[in-house]
Amino acid sequence: FFFQAEDGIRDHCVTGVQTCALPIFTPPPPSQLPKFFVADDKSPDATFTYSATGSSIGSWLLKDKYNKYPRDIASNADSSKLWVVDKNKSVNLYGLDANGKYVWQSAWTAYSLGGEPEGVSYDNFNGTNAIWAADRSGAVQWYNGGGSTANNTKVKTDTRFSVRPTVSGAYLKGIVTDGNNNLWVVFDGSKNDLIQRYTISRGTVNGVANTPTGLTLVNTITLGDKLGTVTGVTLDPTKGTTGDLWVVAANGPSTPKNGIYAITGGRSLTTNVTVTPKLVGALAATNTQPQGIADPFVPQDDPLTLGGSSSGPDPLIRSEEHTSELQSHSD
Repeated sequence: FFFQAEDGIRDHCVTGVQTCALPIFTPPPPSQLPKFFVADDKSPDATFTYSATGSSIGSWLLKDKYNKYPRDIASNADSSKLWVVDKNKSVNLYGLDANGKYVWQSAWTAYSLGGEPEGVSYDNFNGTNAIWAADRSGAVQWYNGGGSTANNTKVKTDTRFSVRPTVSGAYLKGIVTDGNNNLWVVFDGSKNDLIQRYTISRGTVNGVANTPTGLTLVNTITLGDKLGTVTGVTLDPTKGTTGDLWVVAANGPSTPKNGIYAITGGRSLTTNVTVTPKLVGALAATNTQPQGIADPFVPQDDPLTLGGSSSGPDPLIRSEEHTSELQSHSD
């Protein structure tokens, strides 16, 4: 049984004949929890965080030595790891330190990627711990075990595909997978921006099970309003097949110039449709060159999970860190 002290602090409890200390945990409000991570290519290069309503929370610096020109960002499901792909083809891994702050951990080179990288996504289908990377021309490649590739490694892959926009004059600007067998690609077009969905076929290749063997176009979502330059696409890993898709865009024709937009129910769309994106929120004043967006799972309702989970980081510590502005770092 439990009892609470008269001062309102649950610092005394009795379980049978044992005593323990259980401090009361008050979870931070959703407005202080990061839902969106947006990489930015304005010096100093940084990643900005935003709440579910689009409010700016804070930012932290990228590793300038390896990540000087970020092009896209991805995360695992619980946001304990982030990957940022750079113009120089390096895939940079960031993780949480003992204080709950994101720090650079390693980088490897997507050596076989042809042109300038524009997309990165994490794929842990059946424990593959893989990374998808894509370039501006539409080359899409899968790197088995890329989630934990050793530092300073140059990696080639034979698992490569090509995707093309369904209209001319559009270029690949971001990718996202759902950890299953679906891939979404966002194209920035001269007139309209597009999100194209592909089904991933898998098989055993060179003894590696669950290797992608093909991409099949399912549908094209045409964004009815030209948002400027669309630079990334993401989804919520907890929402199954019915969740939204989100894009980040820069240099829009109207206010705000830079923002996060939702495609309501975008994950359930399987036919060619035109939709009007809904503004979630404007980017921070210093987040003027967004280059990709990620939306990991951050628990917001369960105080026991928020207080610390064996399966992921402590969002409370993370939220405290993100309330500060750009932090100094060293190479």
